[in-house]
Amino acid sequence: MNNLSDLIFSFQYLVPPSVLDQHKLIKTDYKNFDYRLDKSRGDSSSSIQLLLNEISAATDRTIRQSTKSPLLLLSSGKDSIGLALGLAEAGFSVDTFSLVSDPEEKAFIEDVARCLGHKPSFVFTQDIVNQLDSLSECLPSNSRICLDQALVFMHAALRLHGVGDDTLLIDGMGNDIYFGHLPSVDQTRSYRLYQFFLGRPPSVLDFYARNFLQANGMSTVTGKLIAPSIERFNQRAGDLFKFDSPVFNLQEFVSRRAYVRGLFIDEGVYSEKTRILGDIFGADVVFPWSDSELSDYCFNLPQQSRFNLKSFRNKVLLRDLLFDRLDYDLPKRGIDAYEYISEEVLISMLINASIPDSFIAKISKNVAVNHVVKKRAYFECFIFTCYLNAMGISDFESIFLNGLC
Repeated sequence: MNNLSDLIFSFQYLVPPSVLDQHKLIKTDYKNFDYRLDKSRGDSSSSIQLLLNEISAATDRTIRQSTKSPLLLLSSGKDSIGLALGLAEAGFSVDTFSLVSDPEEKAFIEDVARCLGHKPSFVFTQDIVNQLDSLSECLPSNSRICLDQALVFMHAALRLHGVGDDTLLIDGMGNDIYFGHLPSVDQTRSYRLYQFFLGRPPSVLDFYARNFLQANGMSTVTGKLIAPSIERFNQRAGDLFKFDSPVFNLQEFVSRRAYVRGLFIDEGVYSEKTRILGDIFGADVVFPWSDSELSDYCFNLPQQSRFNLKSFRNKVLLRDLLFDRLDYDLPKRGIDAYEYISEEVLISMLINASIPDSFIAKISKNVAVNHVVKKRAYFECFIFTCYLNAMGISDFESIFLNGLC
């Protein structure tokens, strides 16, 4: 980490220090971006069997790059389930690993994995929550660490699972950039609200009105609650992505989202988390959805096979494939560890970590957000504190009060 500015920027926007330099990731401007909607030929044959064949071939090509034992990171989401199906189609029977939050999710993933001939294994979120007192000791002293709960909990889960240097981690990231990664209804509304107030919403609505980058996920909850007006950081984020004109319709919003969310956040920031984990455990990492032949096929499908702009339904052909072969039709879900911890416990954790009371009060006394949002902010602050400890930084008051507020 270069300086305090980098540290706070990384925390506010969930950008790993290792990708703060946009030139490591963004090598072309938006005009020359390959995955804008107007660049799709639309001439790929729309067939669930052809899609399965492409996924199967991509998994085969990526797995054969390594001599290590494959371990599929399997969630209940359609991307990793699609890889599990593709692996089975290619004749592979692999171990799978899942971090789950409840018995119902475990049962679903287990049924799918065994049906496809894979061997599932699991760690429950609650098992990790029970170790929160020692979580700071579990974090590696690594300047590339990401400052969010997803990496922290997956790191702890893989540690419990016993991943080593003989492992090939197979990750389901990589197709959001080309397979119709649509914004959610709430994300679209938050950006429209921001536009309605011409970028200057009243303070009571500041958390809900988000600029284009924030609406597409480039902001922590804490960044919005604690430091929404730090212009030097907002400007730095904006400098990463420069557009010639404001977004004026949903199609343009989707194309720019593919550029920001797909290229930078998903393929860069989120995939970087798995690469960091691979480095920590000495494992190899592959992303079959990033295979060039598979991405070319999917991106050039007819638009109606990729997404429906009216219903905000993305990856249509993949959904059809999974429903046809596995009767799969689940909504997107995530794992939020803070759900299992009371506000009182989270605040106590922050106090014990020497976070200034005035900083905690900025979250607890905010009347514009509900307790779920506050719990996420508390947990983000706790993870940030663990990170600072790992970096040998102890001047929390200076960082939290002078840097963030």
